[in-house]
Amino acid sequence: MACDSERKVTLGELVVIDRYNDLGEDDNMADSVALYKGIRLTVGRNVNNDIVINHPAVSGEHCVIWAIQFDDNSIPLIYLKDLSLNGTYVNDNKIAKNTVSLLNHGDVLTIEYGIEIEYQSVFGYQESEYGEEIISKGSISKEFKNWTISNRILGNGTFGYVRFIPWLPF
Repeated sequence: MACDSERKVTLGELVVIDRYNDLGEDDNMADSVALYKGIRLTVGRNVNNDIVINHPAVSGEHCVIWAIQFDDNSIPLIYLKDLSLNGTYVNDNKIAKNTVSLLNHGDVLTIEYGIEIEYQSVFGYQESEYGEEIISKGSISKEFKNWTISNRILGNGTFGYVRFIPWLPF
């Protein structure tokens, strides 16, 4: 029996919305895949990937998804990195090759000719709603030149909250 420190901690899951299989083959893929703390999940054409998509337009290792959580009280962070030539899409926005994207609950990931999956956080939309509530209570400006403060709370401490602030291109 494994001790508690070896126990896998589920931080979310990827739920299959649609499969695109032009080759007419069964993909033998589960309807959902759990995301575990500290475990790297690979998606691509190679049979050793966690999610295998058998189509020539899908790269051998198309993208990688991983989850981290700093401690039991922090909100999990789920990342996606595109490794492909043809791209991975998050909510219909193409992610550039070798670019990392932080996923939010409800984000839809699409690999053309392959699969469409939705990321579901263990916290659901609560984390975004909580972030909105904190911003509305304070006198925090949401926008600065080329930056926007999101509702995504990455963590907190004695003196405040740590927020995700994506850079906006010109």
